[in-house]
Amino acid sequence: MKTDTEILQDLIEVIHFTENVSAKIHGVLDEAEVYRVIKEEFARSKRYTVSILLCTSDGSKLRIAETSLDPDEWKVVEKATGLRLKEFEIDLNKSNIYSGVVREGKTVEVSVTETIGELFPRPLTCLISNILGYDEKKSILTPLNRRGKVIGALAISSVGLSEYLIPSVKNLARHISSALELAAERTEREKKVQEALKRWEILLSSIIDQSPFSTWIVNANGTNVRQNEACRKLFGIYYDEQTVGKYNIFSDPLVKEQGLIEELKKVFEEGKKVRFTMDYDFSKVKNVNVPHGIHRILDVTIFPIKDESGRVVNAVVQHEDITEQKKAEKEKERLRAQLIQSAKMAAVGTLASGIAHEFSNLLQIMSGYVEFAKNTKKRKNIKEALNKFLDTSDKATKIIKYLLTFSRQEAFRKELCDITEPIESVLALIENQLKECNIRIVRKYEKTPMIEINSTGMQQVFMAMVTNARDAMLPRGGKLEICVKQVNENIEISFSDTGKGIKEENLSRVFEPFYTTKGALGGDTVPGTGLGLSVSYGIVRRHRGAIEVKSQVGQGTTFTVKLPAKEVEPKEKDRY
Repeated sequence: MKTDTEILQDLIEVIHFTENVSAKIHGVLDEAEVYRVIKEEFARSKRYTVSILLCTSDGSKLRIAETSLDPDEWKVVEKATGLRLKEFEIDLNKSNIYSGVVREGKTVEVSVTETIGELFPRPLTCLISNILGYDEKKSILTPLNRRGKVIGALAISSVGLSEYLIPSVKNLARHISSALELAAERTEREKKVQEALKRWEILLSSIIDQSPFSTWIVNANGTNVRQNEACRKLFGIYYDEQTVGKYNIFSDPLVKEQGLIEELKKVFEEGKKVRFTMDYDFSKVKNVNVPHGIHRILDVTIFPIKDESGRVVNAVVQHEDITEQKKAEKEKERLRAQLIQSAKMAAVGTLASGIAHEFSNLLQIMSGYVEFAKNTKKRKNIKEALNKFLDTSDKATKIIKYLLTFSRQEAFRKELCDITEPIESVLALIENQLKECNIRIVRKYEKTPMIEINSTGMQQVFMAMVTNARDAMLPRGGKLEICVKQVNENIEISFSDTGKGIKEENLSRVFEPFYTTKGALGGDTVPGTGLGLSVSYGIVRRHRGAIEVKSQVGQGTTFTVKLPAKEVEPKEKDRY
């Protein structure tokens, strides 16, 4: 019989031990790790043994989840009894002790031999007790709970255990239950996260695989690691092994030839998205097995995939086949050039009679000076007549030059230019005709910076503005005021006439192709094709500019061309 002091010492020891085990498993969120810590602490104590038993899924039996018994002793018992104790299950319907703990929630203090005796025949019970030294040991068994439901039992065994130690064992059981519950919740959360990640992976895979855009994914080194069906179809790839793991975007000779390595560096080194157009002949890529590679024009977009630290780990490469679009654009450009040239020729046609008349006058003047030089005896008069002849000849040459420049067909190229130059080249062709029509030109040119324009194109625009103004003022004549000025970021060129004006309902249609109030289309005797303003609108738009029109019937019309100014130092310019 133990003294009160011994009992108190046992109690203090158990309290310290169980509190130490509880502290060790606090915050451990893995079930296997909880078992390992408990097992190690009990094995280290050399006084107590522990077994954690959990209910089977149907709740009818208990299985040993973990025990601190010496593994060598286990093997001896298994060899002597022929049982595999790790696989042994306790039938709760045949055990009053364990059934009381699990099904009724009791905490009991019993001898170890008594608990074994419920499970095995008497000879086996004696054999196991002798091998494990259980004859004098007692056990305290208490329920383990999770979310208010008993999930198993905690069994602590030692020599001299008594019922006054039950509170400490029950307290440890509560800590173990809490640890197992937290571990289960963590496992459940991780399972849900993994399931969500799997769903996202399936979704993203589906998006990639079913995307109508050719898509492949490369690793941080630029090597293809995945591609979709649209990609295989576009490039003539029959199976992934032809290119996956073999194609490297940095080693692609076409990427190098077309100077796109720097664009790739923006993606992989700076984490930026890039987009460019490639003329791509896949048959020229030698390190892949694609015998029937395509030759297409591709719109390529590449964007980075980054990890948590912001490091680029992959990149997505998407291609859109724009071969047919480029062909259509080329054909559209050809037709546009054809239309512009047609409009030019139409304008030249309207000028033809006036220019012929101008040349006739110039030839008569030249002829008169030659005749005067032949008949005069004075050297001074001869020299003066010849100088006049040369001046007139230069004027005729200038008209021919402007006419040829205006009528030729050329590629759309921009160059820095004084905007008044194309205006004056047009006026050189038509100003005398305007005078004969009793039309006076007023120039109001402010100093403006040089801007980038296509001179021939702008000559065509200004010719349309001037001829339309002229036709609007026939037959009475009037005034054409041409103003050049800078307004904020634009250079504005306005042509204001005092002609008949345009009806308000027609203002929105003046830039439509083939809309005209002149010629056969407009029911007028003044010739017109309906192309001049439409083509002019297109030319100005190509300069990133705009055309505006204001008009009042009986008062006149103002067309204003707005072109973006380029920041170039203004210089002194010759004005006409």
